[in-house]
Amino acid sequence: MNKRLYVVAIIATTVIALWIGCAAPSTCTELAPHIIDLSEENESAFRPRILKLYNIRSINNTNRLLECRADAKTSHGEDASIIFYMEDDDDGDRFIGYRQG
Repeated sequence: MNKRLYVVAIIATTVIALWIGCAAPSTCTELAPHIIDLSEENESAFRPRILKLYNIRSINNTNRLLECRADAKTSHGEDASIIFYMEDDDDGDRFIGYRQG
């Protein structure tokens, strides 16, 4: 195989793999790990880390908002009901968040 063609094929494969890996979550189950990661970043004495989300269900799913509800096991040993979301604003910026629900 031509050396240039080989390099182009490797670059194209890498770009496709990165593109697929960076795709926005489209379901509550796909969004859940991002919420767990966010809770680790926001952990404090008053805001426990989410260890696990279960009984995940969709509340609202439009082209601009994915809103979900789940039961959470927290680092304080509690079970809590939370609402989490991914929202696109008017400028096309994407935000994720969660709150007790």
